Amino acid sequence: MVREGWAPLLLAITVASGLGTVGAGCRAFDESLLDASHPSDAGPGCPLARPAARPMTTDGPDGDEVLFAIKDVVLDQRDSRWATIGYDLDGLCSMAPDPVVECLPPAASGEAEIDGEGGIDNTFGHNVVPLLLAAREDLQSHAAGGQGQGLGAVFLILRNWNGEQNDPQVEGIVSQTVFGSAAPVPGPFDTIDVSDGGLWVNGEPRPVPAWEGQDHFWLLEDGFLEGDLARPRVRDDNGYVRDGLVVLRLPDRFPLILGGDRTGVQFVLSDVVLTAQLSADGSAIEQATLAGRWAIRDILSSIELAAICPGTPDYFTISRLFDLAADVRALPGSGGGLGSTCDAISIGLRFETGVQAQVDGVMPGFPLGSGCTDGGVP
Repeated sequence: MVREGWAPLLLAITVASGLGTVGAGCRAFDESLLDASHPSDAGPGCPLARPAARPMTTDGPDGDEVLFAIKDVVLDQRDSRWATIGYDLDGLCSMAPDPVVECLPPAASGEAEIDGEGGIDNTFGHNVVPLLLAAREDLQSHAAGGQGQGLGAVFLILRNWNGEQNDPQVEGIVSQTVFGSAAPVPGPFDTIDVSDGGLWVNGEPRPVPAWEGQDHFWLLEDGFLEGDLARPRVRDDNGYVRDGLVVLRLPDRFPLILGGDRTGVQFVLSDVVLTAQLSADGSAIEQATLAGRWAIRDILSSIELAAICPGTPDYFTISRLFDLAADVRALPGSGGGLGSTCDAISIGLRFETGVQAQVDGVMPGFPLGSGCTDGGVP
């Protein structure tokens, strides 16, 4: 099978490693770059940016499950947009000039990270994304374009929802799309090609998703035990809806793939929260937010999937970048302030569009086998 049209996300860092400056509004690293809140106990004047609490209402009769495909990831978080994307993860408002933090970066020259609004933890958007976009300015449009064609869109199945703006308990199942079409696409498949804005299945042209609420998608088989839609791997059966906001806590270390055709980047997050703001009539998602912690060890494993190999200058460059940017602990609650070393970065992603959709089935994703040989050379 062939799939094209996605941009390899972290490969752009390789180019960015030669840059000497970062755009205004972002904290530049030394060594020429690598030689919806509610009050909490963070203190007066700093209500932490966290999802609204579970509603204390009586649950009404559950309706039929509702399925949404979610796209338009916001990678371009420059001009301080990063400060409004994501959630507080560590229970702290880390503010200048002396930020209180749960850990310090591994690199001696690294600085304690400053939080966004309401303690938002998102060093990915603050310090990493500007490097990506400086290397490849079209990364935002390319990634969003791939999702628009049905590649790797986030897929949400909402069950046990009463159809109201408040529901104290719902079940949310999260997956990703392999591809989609405006019309049903029966399997099995020999070849799938998505390129130049078109979709070809078994050599025949098919309409790409229209994003009007009737599209058909095939989901990643790995998201379901034995490929059975009734046995999801990534779910929260104790989620809720508060004022139209779906709030889900997802299992640690589930893979989210962004970018790449045969090479891609696999985000493996912990302490994950996903929220989705429903429209007033519940027929669409107006905005979704994903936040979590990305361990450095998992980042380094991911860049090997993008054919950036141990022992090479590019691998060293990226490793050094994250040693400077790390701002949280991979395990929540394991930090100890200035005496603790960060081993993860915080990440916030926003998605701008979600529409109702249908599932035609599940299928294997395209393999992200390592492009590195045993000798560490691509």
